[in-house]
Amino acid sequence: MKLTKRLEVIASYFSSCESMADIGTDHAYLPIYLAKQKEYAKLIATELNSGPLERARKEVQDVGVDSVIELRQGNGLACLKIGEVEAVAIAGMGGETIRDILQDALPLVKSLKLLVLQPMSRGTILREWLAEQGFLFLDEELVAEDNHLYEIIVVRLEEGGRDYSSLELEIGPILLEKRHPLLISQVERLLKRYEQVFLNLKGEKNEKYLSRIEEIRKKIEKLGEIVKWLKVKQ
Repeated sequence: MKLTKRLEVIASYFSSCESMADIGTDHAYLPIYLAKQKEYAKLIATELNSGPLERARKEVQDVGVDSVIELRQGNGLACLKIGEVEAVAIAGMGGETIRDILQDALPLVKSLKLLVLQPMSRGTILREWLAEQGFLFLDEELVAEDNHLYEIIVVRLEEGGRDYSSLELEIGPILLEKRHPLLISQVERLLKRYEQVFLNLKGEKNEKYLSRIEEIRKKIEKLGEIVKWLKVKQ
C-alpha cells in the first residue's frame, strides 16, 4: 500500500512501537500500512460514525488484515482503556478538536508514551495546551502535499516539561530548532498577518489597545528576525 506523503511521515514515528491506536482512522490506511510493515501487539482503528467505520472495515478486509486490526466505534479516545496501547495518532482534524479529544481523556493521554498529532488548522492552540499540560515536544515536521502545508507534532509527557515561549508555540519549537526548510513560507505568512493586524490597530488611542499594539509590534520585529535567520541557511 502506498501512503500519501503526510501519512508516510506519521507512520514513521510508530516503527519502534509495539501497539498504537489511530483515532478517526477514516479508511484505516495508516493502521493497514503499519500492519504490513511488522507485527504489532495491538493495532486499533476508531471512528465516531458508523459510515466511516464500515468503510474502514471494508478496506481492512479487502487487504486481509482484519484479524490484525481491531475496529472500534466511539468518540475520540473514549473507546480505549488505559494501558491498551502505548501510542496514538490523531490526524486530519482541527487543532481545537484534537485538544478537546485529549482533554476529555487526560488520564489515558498521560499514560501514553507517544502522541503523533496532525492538526489541519489552529496548531498554535494545540501546542499551547500541550505545553500547559507538561508535554515535551519530541519532533515536528512540515509536509507539503496538494498545495497545502501540513504540521505534524510529536510529543510525550515529561516530568517538569520545558518552558516554551509564546512565539515558539506559535511557530513550532522543534521546527525552529531544526530550521526546517519549509518553515520560511509559514513564518512569512504569520508575519504578514500580524502586520495587517498592526495596521488595523495603529490608529487606536484607547488604552486597552495600546499594550496589544506594542505586543504585536515586538512580535513583528521578532518574526522579521526569524525570517532573516532562516534565509541565511539557504
